Amino acid sequence: MALNMIGESRYAAERPGYEACDVYFRHLYTEILSQHDWSFARRMRVLNPIYEEPDLIVGDDGYIAQPDDENENDGSDEETKPAPTAWKLPVDCLRVVELRGLKNWRIYGREVHTEGEVPSDGKVECIYTSSSLSDDGQLPELARGFAQILTLRLASALAAAVKHDNNLSMAFLNLAKDAFDRAAVLDTQQDNSNDQHPLKYMLENNDLTQSNNQSWAIHFQE
Repeated sequence: MALNMIGESRYAAERPGYEACDVYFRHLYTEILSQHDWSFARRMRVLNPIYEEPDLIVGDDGYIAQPDDENENDGSDEETKPAPTAWKLPVDCLRVVELRGLKNWRIYGREVHTEGEVPSDGKVECIYTSSSLSDDGQLPELARGFAQILTLRLASALAAAVKHDNNLSMAFLNLAKDAFDRAAVLDTQQDNSNDQHPLKYMLENNDLTQSNNQSWAIHFQE
């Protein structure tokens, strides 16, 4: 469809734009996914903890004590592990939306490191945007607005790369921005229940309500 929008009738190996489609498709797909908390791409997973390796103890005789040596004669058969200080992100994690169980944290590469208290059970749940759809090249069935954004962004890229028409490219890009705003708002509205709707905060916020009433009053007087 993106090729049709720039005047190319077929998606075939011998046609202009064929290779450009393959180059831009997944890149743009991933970029659009990362720009919003799309409900169709949201996943939840308990993260795998990372434990620090214990320091080796070297005695005067050169013997390296193993971690279990100190507890060898304590009568306990249970293996004790230190509390984790980091957790691995899922391989398909494109964008972290929420981490449940941690208050202060920072991401380093593909790991989440705590900068505060560690949950007593070491359990951390990650809400994230998954890249699985873009990796497989599949479009979401229940989000037609997203497909429209991707088509327009792809048409914009192809107009510049294949047709060398910057004006046409910018026109498609502006249409894509408008489509993105509409789709993001619709996705948020459908995702939130009534008690989570952003309007609830506006209605319950007295300062905001009073400010709006005053602005309406001024407008009415004018």
